Amino acid sequence: MKNIETYKDSKIYGDIANEIKNLAKELINSYMYRKGQAMFNAAYMLYPKSSDNLRDTKYDCFYRDDLIDIFLKELVNMVNSKGKE
Repeated sequence: MKNIETYKDSKIYGDIANEIKNLAKELINSYMYRKGQAMFNAAYMLYPKSSDNLRDTKYDCFYRDDLIDIFLKELVNMVNSKGKE
């Protein structure tokens, strides 16, 4: 299983993904969340509308850590197309 540090998001997806990743690390350390759960919850805290649009879709990483990269990619695309929430 990948460590949260090894996800490609920081180089590919930029500041939005880094912001989510950093908050996710805090959630993992403070609340012992799983990686996908932490990533989704962090994204929801920062970008609730876009995150909610990805809930229960093929991009939803809450229960599946292997979807984190595509979740971040899709979320960043949504946020960039809509602007700040």
